[in-house]
Amino acid sequence: MPYLVVAGSPKSRLMDLVCHPKEFLEKRGQFRIHSIYYITKQIVPTLARIFNLVGVDITQWFREMPKSIKEFRPQVHVPQKQRTRIDQYYQSQQCQICDELCRPGELCPSCMKNKQSSTLIIRTKIKLVEKDIHHLNAICMNCTGQHYPNIECDSLDCPVFFERMKARNNYEMLQPLEAIVNKWT
Repeated sequence: MPYLVVAGSPKSRLMDLVCHPKEFLEKRGQFRIHSIYYITKQIVPTLARIFNLVGVDITQWFREMPKSIKEFRPQVHVPQKQRTRIDQYYQSQQCQICDELCRPGELCPSCMKNKQSSTLIIRTKIKLVEKDIHHLNAICMNCTGQHYPNIECDSLDCPVFFERMKARNNYEMLQPLEAIVNKWT
């Protein structure tokens, strides 16, 4: 069964930090990979086998290296006045059309004025993402023999699976802009 170890509180049991990779992708922003776990269980032992041949103790080096372990809190929408951490400001503040600074999820004033051009650009971006989604779903349907929207793919080694997730996320990011365009027409 595929799983990922995600960050949690320092006293959490390992079994409480395990989630399915699909759950990790679906709840983006709510989980963070447990980097210390993967470094100590996967990377350090591999490097130790290599560097032990030349007399370097990677395990000891990693133990002595200073580490800052931070408790992870999931990202949630916080009103402007209640923001207290820098990761709550990570939304893009650039216009999706011209890259000018504006409010997250909105268009800049000049693009708002030029409604025809902005509508064309946004609808073109949406069509391109929809085309990508359709193409990737067709590949998955051909591979799995299942039909959209009930494609159940368990192959986490498949790059198409992750491209589908990325395309879906891009489509979701364009939804607020589509709502703006729909108000114009």
